[in-house]
Amino acid sequence: LNQLQKSDEGSNVADALVDLRNLVSELDPSIAKNFSSKLLRKIPFVGKKIDNKIKSYQSSETQIKDIVSSLEAGKESLKKDNIEIIEERKKLWANMGKLEQCILATKIFSEKIKKALPEIAAEHPEKARIVQQDILFYVEQKQMDLLTNLAVNMQAYMSLDVASKNNVELIKGVERATSTTVQALKVSVMLAQLLTNQKNVAEKVTAVNEVTEGLILGTAKALNQ
Repeated sequence: LNQLQKSDEGSNVADALVDLRNLVSELDPSIAKNFSSKLLRKIPFVGKKIDNKIKSYQSSETQIKDIVSSLEAGKESLKKDNIEIIEERKKLWANMGKLEQCILATKIFSEKIKKALPEIAAEHPEKARIVQQDILFYVEQKQMDLLTNLAVNMQAYMSLDVASKNNVELIKGVERATSTTVQALKVSVMLAQLLTNQKNVAEKVTAVNEVTEGLILGTAKALNQ
């Protein structure tokens, strides 16, 4: 609990992941694919769609780096939390072992008292009543308390296990986000820029070929005449 109060890496990591997702969605150059026809690209401002995306990406690089740094810091904190969880679970495991021994001892003690009660009652009824009320009752009550304590420890042990596994999955998510997602965005933007440049070159080559074809046909017509 003290560790949780000191920091909230889990929520920070989640917030950073959401920020990264929103930023990547905004910068995704693939949304410009609907503006690829010649006719649409001649409309003012539409033809610059991909270029604007690339400029947006360049201006957002610092923001991406900040988010990635935040995620890396959160990942390290989650790893430290898991180390703390492992130590706490070791303590709980040892405590559960001691509780089980105490429960076994109270059970044996209770059974021995119950076995001896008929014999005591036959000779000393009052003594049997005192043993049952003042000794057996408290032994059984203690056994119930120990069983409850064991259940609480088991719940704590299992809860920490769930927390640890969630931290591991969150760490994996951070690693995917900081490597795969960011790299995919870089590749996507780079490819969009390359394809845009290639498209421009291809259009110019086509235009030159059309002019060349026109010259050849014009020359052929002149020669024919």
